Formats: sequence, structure tokens, C-alpha cells
Amino acid sequence: MDGQRLRTNYRQQLERLRAAERAAGRAEGSVTFLPVTKSVRPEVALALAREGATALAENRAPAFQEKVEAAAGAGLPIEWHFIGSIQRNKARRILRGARVLHSIDSLRLLETLERVAAEEELEAAAYLEVRVGREEQKHGFLPEELDEVLEGARPLLSRLRLAGIMVMGPLERSRTAVVFEEAQQLAEQLPRRAPGLFEGDRCALSMGMSGDLELAVACGSDLVRVGSALFEGVGGAAA
Repeated sequence: MDGQRLRTNYRQQLERLRAAERAAGRAEGSVTFLPVTKSVRPEVALALAREGATALAENRAPAFQEKVEAAAGAGLPIEWHFIGSIQRNKARRILRGARVLHSIDSLRLLETLERVAAEEELEAAAYLEVRVGREEQKHGFLPEELDEVLEGARPLLSRLRLAGIMVMGPLERSRTAVVFEEAQQLAEQLPRRAPGLFEGDRCALSMGMSGDLELAVACGSDLVRVGSALFEGVGGAAA
């Protein structure tokens, strides 16, 4: 692992985010930078935390558990986010490590997570995954399903706090701006459509990755997920 390259990449991507905030007329630090460590081994993720990354994200349960345990063993207080699809039979191990879940894609999953969180006496923030681009190969709720989904979620929420929605950019890059703008409008509307349901009565928006960070910030994203740009030339690829 090239620690100097990792340090340089991290600082460059943070400055890239700050520049995007300035270009969009947003306050510095208003968008959360979330490194995604799915492509690297635990030691690289921990080195990133030592550079100042206070939150990290994973998308597969086995790698997530391995890195959570490594961070705990090293005494690093990382806020872990889980961004991948959650199988209900892995809900317990994910909840034991994650404080933020970005990929709630069914009420059945939400019900399972609530039950497990109650049994484990845990709490977590949750994002509903929404298929704004309506691509069939992706997980999540369709925008037109959300009113019914939110009413179904209301009696379930206790241990989980509904933070907002998570949106993926479309595979067809030319449609990214349209999808992101629709997601921004949706996030602005949902607290009025479901009053008192979102934490702080505000729907946060988890949207944007390495390739579309600037556009996501311009479209109101509160959190961007950056992976590949952080680890170019670093080494330490995951097995």
C-alpha cells in the first residue's frame, strides 16, 4: 500500500468536494464526504481513517464485518455506513456495525431491521433506496410508490430514524442531470407529503459518486459516496 498516494488522493478528493460546494453556492462542509472502501483490504480502510476519514462505507456483509472488527481492534472510532443490498438473514450482523443504512428497498426489510434493532438494543439512521431512473436492474422503490411506502413505514419506525433517500445515477450518463434534478425535487417534497416522518422533518439526499460528484452537489446532495478516485495507484486491492 502506498500511504503517501492515499493521503494525496484523499486530500484531492476532499478539495474537489469543497470546490463543488463553492461552485454550487453551498456552505463549506455542508456535504458529507463518504469514502467507499469496498475495493480495498482492511488495512487500507484503516489507513484512510487515520488520515481523517471519520465515516466509511461498505456494500457486502462479509467485507463489512471484517473491516468493522479491524477498526474496533485498532481503536478507531469510525461511523460505518452500509450501502449495498441487505439480505434479511444478514440484518443482525450489519446492524451490529452500521450506524447508517443507505439501501432500504422494501417494507419487509424495514420491518426485519426494526425487529433486530429492538432485540439488539441498537439504533440506526436509514435511507430509502429510490429508483428515480426507473432502471429495472437496480433495487429500490419507484418514486410513485413512495407515498404508500412512507405510510407503511410510519408504524414500523422506532429504533430506525428515517434520514432520507438514496439515489444512484443512471447507467446512461447523458440522463444523469435529469435523474439528479428529479431526485432533488423529490427530497424537497417528501417531508411535506409525510410530515413528522423524516428525522428533523427534512429528507436528506444520499447521491453522487466519483464520476458525478459535482453534478450531485449542484443538485442538492447531502452526502456523496467516493470510492475509485481515492484508491488509484494505492494498491491493497480486496481479494
